[in-house]
Amino acid sequence: MIGTHRCNHRSTSHRKPGARSRSFGPSCPPRRAWDALGLAYRIPILLTDLLIAFFVIRLVRSQTPAEGRSAMRGLYLSGSLGLLAFLIGSLVAT
Repeated sequence: MIGTHRCNHRSTSHRKPGARSRSFGPSCPPRRAWDALGLAYRIPILLTDLLIAFFVIRLVRSQTPAEGRSAMRGLYLSGSLGLLAFLIGSLVAT
């Protein structure tokens, strides 16, 4: 039996017609990817993305190896801080 739920995704069920379900209903996915994330996750992700973009541009425009190393340090640091912020946010949210 194939049905459409209120969240408009189709589900297939191999139950006999009229059989009762053991669950409370289908698990509907969020409408957009951002709906699954709270504000505690959105802000660190946005800041990390901006920092990474900044350091990538600095790396591409670097003229000397020292400038490139400095940009790479910034990339590693911003990625590590973003991961740390995500982990702290997940611990605080639960």
